[in-house]
Amino acid sequence: MEYRIDDNNDRILIQNLGIVKLLEVLHNNDFIYSDYFKALKCDDYYKKIISSMGINNTSCLLLMLFLLLNQLVELNKKKKEMDLRELEIFIRSRIRFIYSDTESFAFDCNYIDFIRNSIAHYNTRFEFKNDKVEVFFTSKISVKIQGIKNKQKRLITFSLYSEDVGAIIDETFKISLLYLDKKYKNKENKE
Repeated sequence: MEYRIDDNNDRILIQNLGIVKLLEVLHNNDFIYSDYFKALKCDDYYKKIISSMGINNTSCLLLMLFLLLNQLVELNKKKKEMDLRELEIFIRSRIRFIYSDTESFAFDCNYIDFIRNSIAHYNTRFEFKNDKVEVFFTSKISVKIQGIKNKQKRLITFSLYSEDVGAIIDETFKISLLYLDKKYKNKENKE
């Protein structure tokens, strides 16, 4: 569905969704092996990087995740038109491993902000195990222990498999499209 977008933030959201989808399409169609890519006028240095790393690499995964999570959260702060609790539950259900610098405990936090903070401060790492890639996110946060927010910040690390990171990206995509569809479909119906 095409919309007449009159909001700058929504326009940027749509453009970012388009870029993320373009990267996915280029990867799925083996763009870096195409004759078009080989003939592309581009600095050889960058062509070598792209050729060796591919489009769907770990950096691209983090870039897409950060971009989409950040946009959802910041748009929601301004407009309060999205409920991100389901996304929090979705993320929590995929976490593989949680580690604290002090002790082992059950905790709860805002996983979306945790991931955003971890990526923004370069506190992520990847471990390649057999056919799996595990992504570790680390951040120093105040956590809720047994429902009570603790003032002392703890260094927490949790991990997700890369395919779960991809699933989170897909969920943010769906939420973004639902937000746009609801907003602009309702607007068209009023006009």
